[in-house]
Amino acid sequence: MKTAVAHEDLAYATYVYDYNNGNYAKSLEHAERSIAIVNNLLAPDHLLHASTSRLRALILEELAFDEINTRRKDKLLREAQELHNRSLKLCRSILGEENIQTAKHYGNLGRLYQSMNKFDSAEKMHRRAIRIKE
Repeated sequence: MKTAVAHEDLAYATYVYDYNNGNYAKSLEHAERSIAIVNNLLAPDHLLHASTSRLRALILEELAFDEINTRRKDKLLREAQELHNRSLKLCRSILGEENIQTAKHYGNLGRLYQSMNKFDSAEKMHRRAIRIKE
């Protein structure tokens, strides 16, 4: 389990570090290793699934921003959306609607919808995040 968390931490650290250069290969590799370990060791309703999936979704979003192939970009964004929605659902079921972690998932989904030009959905998600944080 500690290995999964270490890979998740490394994925996030390299994601932040590589934010300026757009090279997310290492962060994606660590995220996928963490997800594989978590999937193998934990029940499907464990909160760590939400965390590792959210991180992978963030990385996929960044990869989509730099993708010039429209089909590939759309595929990355759809996968990120699925991961964010799954993470949000799991977080809500474990921590409840009014938890700050749930707000973080709403905010991430809002950012994704902005990237997808789904501005009404983005606003709805951001407003939910803000309401929880107030």
